[in-house]
This record gives sequence, structure tokens and C-alpha cells, in this order.
Amino acid sequence: MNMLRSCRYHWTLIAMLISLFLLFLIHSTLSFFILFCLSLIRIIKCDNKALNILAVFFLLVVFARHRFLENKLQEQLSIFNEQEKIEATIAINPNQVQQNENTFYGEAHLFIKNNITIPVTLTYWNDEDSQEDLPDLTLTSYRSKVEGKIKPIEPNRNFDLFNYQSYLKRKGIVWELEVKKIKEISLNQSDLFNYPLVFLANVRAKLTHYMRKCSQLPLVSIHNKLLFNLNSSVYRDYKQAFMTLGILHFFSISGFHVNYLRRLLNTFLLRVGISPLVSKNINFILLTLFAWLVAWPIGVIRSMAVILINDLRKKFDWPPSSLDALSVIYIAFLLINPFNIKSLAFLLSFLMSYLIYFYQGNIVDSFSTTWKEKSKLTLFCFLFSWPLLLSSTYPINFLQLAVVLLFTPIFEKWILPSMFTFTILLNVSQY
Repeated sequence: MNMLRSCRYHWTLIAMLISLFLLFLIHSTLSFFILFCLSLIRIIKCDNKALNILAVFFLLVVFARHRFLENKLQEQLSIFNEQEKIEATIAINPNQVQQNENTFYGEAHLFIKNNITIPVTLTYWNDEDSQEDLPDLTLTSYRSKVEGKIKPIEPNRNFDLFNYQSYLKRKGIVWELEVKKIKEISLNQSDLFNYPLVFLANVRAKLTHYMRKCSQLPLVSIHNKLLFNLNSSVYRDYKQAFMTLGILHFFSISGFHVNYLRRLLNTFLLRVGISPLVSKNINFILLTLFAWLVAWPIGVIRSMAVILINDLRKKFDWPPSSLDALSVIYIAFLLINPFNIKSLAFLLSFLMSYLIYFYQGNIVDSFSTTWKEKSKLTLFCFLFSWPLLLSSTYPINFLQLAVVLLFTPIFEKWILPSMFTFTILLNVSQY
């Protein structure tokens, strides 16, 4: 505990050090090396023995974790030859595939030996048999024996295109399976070890099935992505337009959604006479269920972890500050998966939290409701995050500034509440 007290307000320095170390490790450029050295000197200048020990410890752990994941990916690449024809069994998660009239695609787990699986992307084009021969793969888990061709994920050929290889690498995927023939398909009879995971996946698939089934409608497709993190081919048609306007981040489930729901639930529970303590516990349970329903996006985990740590910090008088709590969560994400440092969603999620903290001086439960203050905060966050967004979208569009300033209050006051109402209407319409 004394070590934690001596490192109070210094966890952000450790987070910066780890980030720059990983960026240098991945890109091996002189600029990142210089920034890493400056960050290391800054920590040494603090003349804090506990801080130095923690910094070295986390650097060693994140280096070991990075090497472990890299070696694991290299082992996966050595399993098959490029363009190899294979016959294999795959396990299909209904939440990770999309099925149209004559095709399905998404992610699956491929069995290699001794019930060991590796994640792959898969595509299947049904050009011979009727699609009616296939069950609804988006409703429950299936296991299928297939024939096809497997090839490594190719990098993007143009620098301004989405780096699909890097995105899949963060998920541990290096192979793409093109299914040519489905020889056998049956319900996934899970064993005792993975039964809870399969059961939860099936429950989530059933809860969201009707919304995904209607995703060919543009409004439903946008609604699904906005509230439930459900992708579709129709949404991808609009994605580039949202990116150009600078409002794509509104359609990613984030801490904004969690705080909005938390305020809404808290107001309702208190109004019906539930005590504040019980209301807080019910609120957290419901938010946990929401996080599971939307597949645990980074922004949701960050927001809920900050809420939990800050509550525990106040209850047990823990030494870390609220800024330290945010940095500890950031470090934990990088220790679990160092490749998160290349995720735009990860960087934007934490960058916005840090910016709000430095703008307001604290991570608070609610923000100013005045239009002027919200506009100032929006402008502040947008200007600081703009370079990061440009590194992904590349074209400079000054119209984004006006669009974001106008769209933000409309989104919070009108769009988000109307989408929750639309959720109720949509699900009622199936009966």
C-alpha cells in the first residue's frame, strides 16, 4: 500500500512510457525511441524508487507479452501453406457471422488437432445448392465440416485504406478460409468446459436476431450499430460518409452510452423510491448486462472499470487518484493485448477520457448541461483528437468541425433517445 501511495499521480507517466515503448517496439523508428528515452528520463527525475521499480516491471511484462503474442501468431502462420486446400471442422459463433441470401461470412474457430482451435475469417458463396439447405447461422452455434482454401490475411495495398491485417492481428487472426463446400453441419454440442460461453453466445444471438434480420433496412442498420454494436453490409455503405463528416465515433459504443444509460437508469430508480445504494447496485448490474449484449467494446469496459475502481477507491480509501485509476485501466489493456496500441478505437476512447479530465480537472459523473460549455468541451476534444483521426482518414475536411459542433447536442438530446424508443418499437413489431 505504501508503494501505491508513493506512486500517486504518477501512473499516467507509466502509461506514457509503456505506450512509447510499444510504439518503438512495433515501428522501430528514431522518433519513438527519442520520445521513449525522454519519458524514461522524466520518470527517473522523479527520484521515486517505487515508481522506478513499477516502470521497469511493467516494461518487462509488456515486452514478454508482446513477444508471446508475436510468437503465437508466427506459430499459426506455420500451420498451413499459402493457398493450401484443406478439409477441416469449424465452430461458428452466431454473433460473429453475417448471412445473406446466398453467402455467409465472418469469423469462426478452426479445429487443428486435439480439440485445439485457431481463429480465422471465413467466406462462403453458395453457387451450387439452394440457400435453404443451410440453417440460420445467426441464430445459434453450429459446428461444420468444410472443404476450402486457406490463405494468409493480406495487408492493405494503399496507405489510405483500412488496415484489415492489423485489425485482425489484434484479434489473433492471421488466416482467411474460403469455404468451397459444406460437407456436414450440426448444432455445436459444447463440452462442460466451454458450455457457459456457447450458452451466452446463443442467448445474445437470440436477443439480437430480429434486429440483425431487419438490418437490410438503412435505419435499422444504423440503429443496430449505434446501440448494439451490430455490423452489417448496409451500415458499411454509410460508414465512409460518417467518417468523412467526422461523426463515425458516435456510432461506436463508448463510455458516452454507458454514462447516458447510467444517468437515465439512476433517475428512474430513484424516482420510483429505491434507495441510492440499492439503485447504484442495480444500475451496475444492468450496465454489465448491456456491456455483455454489445460484446464488451473497449469504451464500455473502460467506463465501467473507472466507475468500479472509483467506487472502491472511495469506499476503502485507496491511494490512487481518479486519474491514476484511468491510467491503471489503460495499462491493464496493454498488458493483456499490447497490439491495442494500434487500435484507433482504443486510443480515441482513452484520449477522450484524458482530455475531459484535464479540461475539467476531474472525472465526474455528469457534465455541464449548458450548450456553451458542451460546445467548448466538444471543440477541445475534437481539436486534440483530430490528428489521430487524420492518421486514419487522411483527407483534411474542415467541414468536420462545424458538423461535429452541430451534431453533438442533437445526438445527445434527440437521436439517442429516439433510437432507444425505436428499439422498443422494432422488437415489438416482430410479434
